[in-house]
Amino acid sequence: MSKSEDLAMIALAKAVQASSAVGSASAAAASAEAAAESAEEAAEYAAEAFSGTPEGYEALVGDVGDLNSAFDIRKSENIFDNSFPNSGLIDTSGADSVSASYVRTDYLPVDPNNSKLYFVRSNQPYILYVCFYDSEKTALNNGGSNNRVTLFTQTTTAVKANTSIPATAAYYRLATNATNFAGTLCVSYSQLDVVVPYGDYIISKLSSLYGKTIAFFGDSIIGNLNDHTGICKLIESKTGATVHNCAFGGSRMAYRYGDNLQYTYWNALSGVELMKAIATNTWTAQETAVENMTGGLPYFADRLTAVKAIDFSKVEIILWEYGTNDFSTEVMLSNDDDSTDMYAFKNAYKAAIEAILTAYPNILLIPITPTWRFWDDDGEYLYDSNTHTTDDYDGTARLLTAFVEIINSVSKAYQLPVIDDYYTLGANRFTRLAYFDSTDGVHPNANGRKRIAEHIVSQLDGLI
Repeated sequence: MSKSEDLAMIALAKAVQASSAVGSASAAAASAEAAAESAEEAAEYAAEAFSGTPEGYEALVGDVGDLNSAFDIRKSENIFDNSFPNSGLIDTSGADSVSASYVRTDYLPVDPNNSKLYFVRSNQPYILYVCFYDSEKTALNNGGSNNRVTLFTQTTTAVKANTSIPATAAYYRLATNATNFAGTLCVSYSQLDVVVPYGDYIISKLSSLYGKTIAFFGDSIIGNLNDHTGICKLIESKTGATVHNCAFGGSRMAYRYGDNLQYTYWNALSGVELMKAIATNTWTAQETAVENMTGGLPYFADRLTAVKAIDFSKVEIILWEYGTNDFSTEVMLSNDDDSTDMYAFKNAYKAAIEAILTAYPNILLIPITPTWRFWDDDGEYLYDSNTHTTDDYDGTARLLTAFVEIINSVSKAYQLPVIDDYYTLGANRFTRLAYFDSTDGVHPNANGRKRIAEHIVSQLDGLI
C-alpha cells in the first residue's frame, strides 16, 4: 500500500466515524487534513476514489482493504472536549446565572453506570464547578449542601479531583472563571494522572508493531514523562503496541563509583541490575532502593511496582536507551581485565544482554543509542557531544560517541539490531532547537520526543 493510500484510509476512517454513514469527498478530505500532517496527497486520493458516492466508498475500501481490518479506532479516556461555549455561571441550585467573569458548558451526557467523575487539570489555577441533571435537565444533589460541587478553587494548586455521579444523572455541566480557558482539563470515569487529549484516535493495524508488547528501559529521557507527550505513549499511539515505561530518571547502565549507600541504591536501578532482577524475579534490592534513596524521583515506587507486575514471558520486544548518564559521570568505558566489573559500561552492557536473553530468549532486544546533546550558557550554545569530553573516575577523557561505538560493537557481537538515535535522528548544532529547548540540551522537548518516537517506530517497522 502506498503512503497516499494509507493516509486516505485514515481520512476515510475519520469521515465514516464522524458521520456514521458514507459522507462526501470533501468530508473525507477535511478529515484527512485533520488526521495527518501531510494529508494533501491523501485528500486528493480520497476525493478521486471516493467521489462522494457509495460506489466510490466501496471502490476505495475494495482497493485498500477492509476498514475495520486496517484500522483500530480507540476512544480517549478523556470525555470532555474542553469547550466552554456559554458566558455565565451556574449557581448553587444548578440554574444559569449571569456573570461576565465565568463561562459554562452545555449539557454534557454522563454515563450513570459509572459511580464517579474524575478531573485532572494543569497547574493553572482556576475555579471549577460541576452540576448534575436528570433526563429532564432538572438539577440533582449528590450529597452536598447544594446542587453545585466545587472541584477546584483559585487558591489551591491541586491537580486532581473527583465527585460522585447521582444515580439518576443523565447530564453534567461545568463552569469556570477561566474565561480564556486554554484546554487544560481532563474529565474521565477513572483516575488519570495527567491531562490526555480528547477524542477518538486511529491506529493503523498495518504497523508491524500492532498488538505487540514492548518494555522500554532507560533514563529520564524515557522515564520522566508517562503522559501522551512521552516517548512511550507516542509509540503506543502510532503503532497500537502496548509500551510499558520501565525507565528510571537518573539511572545508568553501569554502577556508580563510591561507598556511599545512596550509590548502592542507585546501582539497584541500573540497567544491568534491572535485567538481573527480571531474569531471577528477585526484587529485594530494588524495593530497598526506592524505599530508602534520597535522590529518587516521586514516580519511582509506582514505576517499580508496574515493572514487577509485567509478565516478561509475554513481552515480545525490549528497548533500552542508556549511555547519557554513564557518559555524564565517572563510568569507565570498559575493563577488559575483569569481566565482572559492573562499574565499566561495556562490561555492564554485556552482562545485561546476557542476563535478559538467557532468561527470556524469545524476547527481541533492541538497544538504542543516546541522542546527540549540547551544552549552553543561559540559552547560548557552547559546544556539543561531538567534541566535548567528560572524565571517568581515573581522569581519562572520553566522548559520548565512544559510548555509542560500544553500544554498536557489543550489539553486533550478539547479533542484535540497534536503533541509532545519535547519528541518524537528525539532531545537531544547527537543528538543535527542533529537538531541545535552548536551555536544556539533554532532555528533548515535546517536538523532540515526537521526532524520537517517529524515528524509533520507523526503525522498528523495518526490523519486525
